[in-house]
Amino acid sequence: MIATRRREVFHWGPYAWDVSAAKNIVADRVPIGRVKPAEWGGFGALVAIDREHAKTVDLTVPLIAVPVPGTHGSPLILDGWHRLLRSYLDGVDELLTHVLTAAEEAQIRIHGPGNWPYGR
Repeated sequence: MIATRRREVFHWGPYAWDVSAAKNIVADRVPIGRVKPAEWGGFGALVAIDREHAKTVDLTVPLIAVPVPGTHGSPLILDGWHRLLRSYLDGVDELLTHVLTAAEEAQIRIHGPGNWPYGR
């Protein structure tokens, strides 16, 4: 039997992104962005985070963020919310982050304004 990986998807409001595809895009890149966990603390209440799992995550794995369409490039974290919580609780000042381009964001967007109905 061949093992198959389930596609990771992140949902935020009317949007959904293919996190597995984002990980493939950044696989060979050096992260150039940085996120300050303290600045994102309030968003944690809007994302389902398993606190016990957060205690076990590897903080050396960079976060992945995308520019949200229609926000003039404001980033949204797609992958790394458990790392963000752990770093916040542990007092870590910054986490390395991969920030996708607008074109890459469009490539991994499963649905949202601009590509309805649900597709891809």
